[in-house]
Amino acid sequence: VKNFQFTLGCPSVSPSVFGFQGVDGRGLAKGVTPGEYLLTVEADRCATRNVPVRVVSGEESSVSVELEAGAGAAFRFVASAGSTVRALRVIVRNEKQEGICDQWIWGSGTYKEWNPRFELGKYRLEWRTPISLEGYLDFVVSNEVDANHWIVELR
Repeated sequence: VKNFQFTLGCPSVSPSVFGFQGVDGRGLAKGVTPGEYLLTVEADRCATRNVPVRVVSGEESSVSVELEAGAGAAFRFVASAGSTVRALRVIVRNEKQEGICDQWIWGSGTYKEWNPRFELGKYRLEWRTPISLEGYLDFVVSNEVDANHWIVELR
């Protein structure tokens, strides 16, 4: 993949803290403080990849990520009547129940939209809010036009 975007974030605490563009298949993040991060790599027509990364003071960290062909998905998380939602944590698991995505969605309002990219296949999306609302959705990502859209009620 020639051009891509990548972010470094701490999924249990905050949204992405560093965002960068990659060109010619390479990207460089400077000024990253030591710690544990989740590297998220996205590119057109590819499945999003999330890779844990550890940054150690005084050491250079290198990560190689292979991207697979994928399809876009569109989720709309809707708060119950009269409610708003400021933060939502989503975890996606593949058919083997391996966590492939762990992300916070931030902002205020009555709904949240999230548009990740996945390899074709079956998945489970688990969601939680800081006020103890939680649930899950089993879904299938396919190549069919307009097939990958879901509305999730937060209650």
